[in-house]
Amino acid sequence: MLWHPPETIITIGNFDIRTYGLLLALAIVTTYSWAEYRAKKNGLTSHLASDVFFWAIIGAMIGARLGFVIQELGYFQTHLAEVFAVRAGGLSFHGGLVGGLLAGLIVLKKHQAMGQFWLLADAAATPLLLGAAIGRLGNWANQELYGYPTSLPWGITIDPAHRLPGYESFTTFHPTFAYEAILNLIGLLILIILLENGQKFVTRHSSFEIVPAGASFLFALAWYSLARGITEIWRISDRLAGSLSLAQLISIGLISICAAVYLRQHLKIKN
Repeated sequence: MLWHPPETIITIGNFDIRTYGLLLALAIVTTYSWAEYRAKKNGLTSHLASDVFFWAIIGAMIGARLGFVIQELGYFQTHLAEVFAVRAGGLSFHGGLVGGLLAGLIVLKKHQAMGQFWLLADAAATPLLLGAAIGRLGNWANQELYGYPTSLPWGITIDPAHRLPGYESFTTFHPTFAYEAILNLIGLLILIILLENGQKFVTRHSSFEIVPAGASFLFALAWYSLARGITEIWRISDRLAGSLSLAQLISIGLISICAAVYLRQHLKIKN
């Protein structure tokens, strides 16, 4: 059975410093710093990269929280004071993705630099997967987003107060947040090897030897979606279409979009 870290690291007066909040801050700082470094390395101006990534992160945070609040609207209608309690948990990756992209595009338009979108997106690809992996560790501390009960050796113990309705009699559960974090780190390694060092996909078809702009970002987004779709198999969540959850349906849609956009970018190079 896996141990879980404490929810609160230290209390100062009436203010709790929570593990989730610290890990979220670490994910943000790591993602921003690495993305900015990669953008500068790729020849983009420091001012443009800093401005875009800063506001993209702000937009991502707003979108992530808004997405979660919408998902749990019934709860927040009677708990309005908790809408802004981000450090306690409750963020939606897909909401963050929409918010971050919209904010980034607005800043690019302001700088009249829309043509730099894919270069900046590619610079954020590897940091995105690393940040997602770090963020999932916060779910570990909060004892949330876990999976179905299991007797496997790596099952995580969930305190009674955090067990979902209908699962109060079970003790150990699948650590689906850990599954997703590990898969994202694997995707990060693959991305670095295939796209960052080799600058090409390993394929027998010579027509794919040139990697189009946006390939790194599209791979990262598709890989995250794949990892999320896989871990949802064991995660306790509502099923909307047969045995598929909302996150799995969104993941299928995002993978399809990433594949279509990649082919479009590749065809632009060929032509």
